[in-house]
Amino acid sequence: MIPVERYLLTTRPASKATSKIQKNCFDLINAPVTELKPNPGFASKDVNEFDPEIAVFTSSYGVDLYFDHYMGSFKKDVVLIAIGNETAGSLAKRGFRAVVPETRNSSGVVELLEQKYPHGMKVALFISSKSNGVIQEYLERTGRAHMTSLLYKADPIRENVFLNKALDVKCFGIIVTSSYEARVIFGNLLDKTEKERLLESKKIFAIGAPTADQLEKLKIPVAQPLGHSDIQELVNDIGKAYCSQK
Repeated sequence: MIPVERYLLTTRPASKATSKIQKNCFDLINAPVTELKPNPGFASKDVNEFDPEIAVFTSSYGVDLYFDHYMGSFKKDVVLIAIGNETAGSLAKRGFRAVVPETRNSSGVVELLEQKYPHGMKVALFISSKSNGVIQEYLERTGRAHMTSLLYKADPIRENVFLNKALDVKCFGIIVTSSYEARVIFGNLLDKTEKERLLESKKIFAIGAPTADQLEKLKIPVAQPLGHSDIQELVNDIGKAYCSQK
């Protein structure tokens, strides 16, 4: 068995990190490489004035901000779409039932909108400043009535503990939890020597297909299993793949 002291390093922003993730034979340590801040320019009254028939949330943090920080609300008949199970769970805690696409990423949301909901329905999309732009591009290209609201901003953390934790001999692998984090880590944070050291001894896992695609563009090999935008599910799958190895 792999020694219990080995750990998986996640890169979630502190505001998204949770101790509720169940671990397996690996411990879990989170070392944020970005920080999230509410967008002071957002106002929930603008959403009320737009009066959407569909609302799309792309993160659980966005859900928390919309309802708790901005004191937002919706009419009872609004269709709520969540990009993944965690986001749907945040909505469920507030008494809302959300539709989750079969493919739990931005492309899956686009496919769901295109196949299930008429173009005449008004869509409110809630994103971060580092959104991959897939859903917004679709809404604009198809001419659907929509509003895109920036709920929060994401910026690199200038001083962080990621590198020491990542290069530690006890670190088995790194779970990169967004495309933006992939760019921060392998495009800005690490120099050539640090990147080489990391790739020599650590496995790099991706939370979902968009993150995996970004890592591949950066010439970073992505280890299996591939996530499906659900960090608990990915941790479970990593355990199934590696915890029985000697």
